[in-house]
This record gives sequence, structure tokens and C-alpha cells, in this order.
Amino acid sequence: MILALLVIPALLWDAGPQTAPALEKAGIREIATTGDAAAWSSTRIRARHVDAAALVKLDSPGVDYQLGRAGATAAPWIISNLWQMIRDRSRSCLYEVTGNAIPLAVAESQTAGVQAFLRVKQDDLETFGRAVAFARDHDAPSLRPRANFGLVDNRSDDIAEVMNLLARRNLLYEPVAKASDFSGPVVEIGKGDYTADRAADPYAFAALVRSKIGDQKRLVRVYGSETTLARLSGDNQRSRLYLIQYGRNPVSGLRVRVLGKFNRAVIASLGSKVMPAEDVVADDTGIEFSIPELRSYAVVDLDLAPAQLTSAYSAREFDLTADPAAAPWKSAAPVKMTRDALGENSPIGPTEVRSRWTRDNLYLLYSCPYRSLKLNPSPLLDRETPQLWNADVAEAFIGADEKNIGRYREYQVSPAGEWVDLDIDVVDPKPQGGMPWDSGMAVKARIDSERKIWYGEMRIPLKSIATRAFSPGDRLRLGLFRITGNERDLVAWQPGFRRSFHVPEAFGVLLLTP
Repeated sequence: MILALLVIPALLWDAGPQTAPALEKAGIREIATTGDAAAWSSTRIRARHVDAAALVKLDSPGVDYQLGRAGATAAPWIISNLWQMIRDRSRSCLYEVTGNAIPLAVAESQTAGVQAFLRVKQDDLETFGRAVAFARDHDAPSLRPRANFGLVDNRSDDIAEVMNLLARRNLLYEPVAKASDFSGPVVEIGKGDYTADRAADPYAFAALVRSKIGDQKRLVRVYGSETTLARLSGDNQRSRLYLIQYGRNPVSGLRVRVLGKFNRAVIASLGSKVMPAEDVVADDTGIEFSIPELRSYAVVDLDLAPAQLTSAYSAREFDLTADPAAAPWKSAAPVKMTRDALGENSPIGPTEVRSRWTRDNLYLLYSCPYRSLKLNPSPLLDRETPQLWNADVAEAFIGADEKNIGRYREYQVSPAGEWVDLDIDVVDPKPQGGMPWDSGMAVKARIDSERKIWYGEMRIPLKSIATRAFSPGDRLRLGLFRITGNERDLVAWQPGFRRSFHVPEAFGVLLLTP
């Protein structure tokens, strides 16, 4: 089974270099052109030549609300190219699309892992720019397609119709040339119950395949929408779900179940800055959750991540030592940060984080192995350091507002003992990124150059997190991160699967205990 490769769709632009300002305004920095790519050399747009005649032209995706083609049903007919694209991922494709079809085309290209070129009108450049920016922001390491069964492609007209309908029924398959190419159940026309006569009726054939798989064994089940198609990649412990909603109107309260040992669903939905999973239910067989609103395209990252850091109460305040062997820290159990922002294993050793709390303060202690350190040459120790994240830092994002998870506070400490604190609002950003806010935090840090570990300790006033009193059993939303070394490694406790730490849907829990 091949890997689903990361693919970012490209703009096929027939206009000349005089349109460069319009492209830049839409956030577009590179194009494909059927003309002379060198003509763009005097602009800030990177251009490459493409032969449009060599591209496979695809339909404009969407929904045709008509009678079903294989029977008198009132179900909408989804115009989707997914089945063609996964049938042959080596082909480059061409869309000529406008309006709402643009994000659907971008979604199909990224979901199938097929290079696509989109020819759009100048009035639609901003729509294209937003869709491609979303795809780029939510790229991911290559993951293998997950499928319930292999489908032998005999290249007949019947199998093409079957592929189309199976994809629209969210019956996940992987096309193969022969049965031995797939490890697992295989559907092949002309073998066993899958007769040619049955294949002539794609609806009946899809119903037969579904009955053979059994709904309880289907990798993905989507409830509440007839116009949403799904594809899945990864494995039982780390997967990415792609959801494309072809209908004209957004779908509210979409319910999804995915098989696998997951306890976390991190949703990114085009057009929404924050999209928390709702009503999450997870067990050893799978995870089920709701998406508040799905407009056109969403990616959902699923994994089995550590979810909770326990902070034990201390009856008295204590001095900052940046030393895990100090008395207040000896009994504090750490969590470990072992992955990068995209969920891959971090190239440095595990970072440990411990916590304690008192009536007035929250304490965090980081133990940070490193390969190299990026330090400011003249550290500021008497006031906060703007843009401290350009050097080595350990970070904590802490939120107390369960109704507005995009609101939280950010605290940072460097190996040199610098600090910065920020008031964050993902949906409605604060002036200067929340920099003028002052938490009253204190820090201490030290570097053990022999062991190549640095330690950073924070004392954070609880009133800077929320004005209410805190009690044992209280739970706060918590993100723990590092940026380290000249390599700028990004380390995360709960990865958000993006090239940014500001993914509040991915945060874990800080539990205050007696």
C-alpha cells in the first residue's frame, strides 16, 4: 500500500505578470502558467511552466440535487472526483472551478494525495488563497491510507461506477491490481458473491459490500450528512481523517466514529479559527465525536496522547531553585514531552514537566535536554523580553475559560532566566499580540552544560489565569511546549499537528489535586 503524500494544489494562471499585485493581495506567492515562466522573473511571484494538455480534466465538485442515477431516490448526487484520484494517484489533474467549488477541489487534491492545478477567475483569487493556505497550514507527515478492503480494479465501466458509489457511501477501499496486493479482505468482481450481474447495479453492489464488512467494523462512519465524504490515513494509534462536505449549506452537529485506539480528536475546519470536538466518547475500539459546524473541508487528527498533568497542593510557598531534586519537587510526578508539533518523534530526549500549586500560585518546572542552545547575547533579567520565542524557551499555555477555549494566557522562560507573558485570544487577537498584559510571574533557570540539560521554573500567580478562587479538583486547559536550538526544534506535550502551538483544541488538562 502506497503512502498518502502531502500535496498542495497549485494555481494555473493564464494572465500575465501585470496581475502580480492581485496575486500577492490574495496571499499567492507561486503559480503555474501555460506561458513563459521567465516573464514573471521581475515580480515576487514564483512561476513554473505546465502543459495543460497533459493534465486530466476533472469535474467541478459539488452536489446535483436530482433523482439518483441508479434508482428513483431523492438523495443528492455528489459530484466528487475522489474515486478517480485515488484510482491513479500518479496523474496530475486540472480543475476549472469557481466560488464554492474551489475549496472542494483543494480538499480533494490534498485528501487523495494527487497534484492538482486549479484554473480560477481573478474574482476568486482570495477564495483560492484561503483554501490553499489552510491546506498548507495543515500539512502532515506522510501516512498510509487506511481501508476496510482492497478493490481489484479490472478497468471496466462497471468497476468505475462501483468505485464512485463506494466512495460516496464512505466504504473505504484501496484500489489494487490484484487480490494479493492488499493485506486484508478483497472485493473482486466475478469472485464469490461479487458477481458481474450484481456489479451492474452499483447501489445493490455497495449494499452487498457494506453487509459483508459489517457496520461495526467500518473504519469510519459519518452520521447526519448525506453530502460528506471521508478518507482516512495512518494506523490504529495515529490517524488523520479528511472530511469533505459537498453540500451548499454548512452541516451542524456532524457525528463521526473512527475505529482505533484514540482518546483525542483535534479538528481543523476551513473557515473556523477554533473548532473543538464535542461529546467525545472513546473506548478501546474507537472514538466518536461531533463537529459543531462543517462548511466545506476539515482535517481531524486522532491519537492516543497523554492527557493530564497532575499538580499537587503545597501548604506553603517555596523558593524557585530550578532543581527537580529540591524538596518541593521530589514527589511531583512529571509528564514527558517526546513529540514535535506535527506529532512525529522529537529528535531530542524527553522533556519533563512537573507542577505544584498553592493558594496563590502555580509552579511549573521544566527539565529540558538539548542538542544546542540559541541564547540571546544580552539577556534581559529585570523585565520581560519581547519575542523571546526567537531564542530557546519553554512555554505554558493555560486557559480557564471552557466556553471560549481560544482565550488563554501564555508564559515563557528561557535558559538564561528571561521571561515573557502574553494574553492570547485566537479568535479576536489582542493589540500587540497580548504583550502589554503583565501576569506578575517569576522565573529561575540554570544550565547543566555537562549533561546538556537546562532547567526552567515558573511561579505563576493564579489570579493571572482567572480571578476566581481555585480548589482541589479544578481542571485547567494546558499546552506545554518548547522551541530549542539552532535547529529550531518544536517540542509539544499534546501536538496540534500544525506548524504552530496555538491550537487550543489540542490542549491537555492540568488537574489541581490536594
